[in-house]
Amino acid sequence: MEEYLSLIDNPTIRRTFSQYRVSNHKLQIERGRYENVSREQRFCKLCNTGEVETNIT
Repeated sequence: MEEYLSLIDNPTIRRTFSQYRVSNHKLQIERGRYENVSREQRFCKLCNTGEVETNIT
């Protein structure tokens, strides 16, 4: 376990950080890989910006 995770008291937030680290999350940039969606078509489903959803904010 990474040291910074032990600094997070909230188990839900700690789990979320862990999921991002191992690419086990529901962002389209990751899900599209398994659904055979091209990278350019992995749009965010929550906003209407028309941008590819990534884990970088």
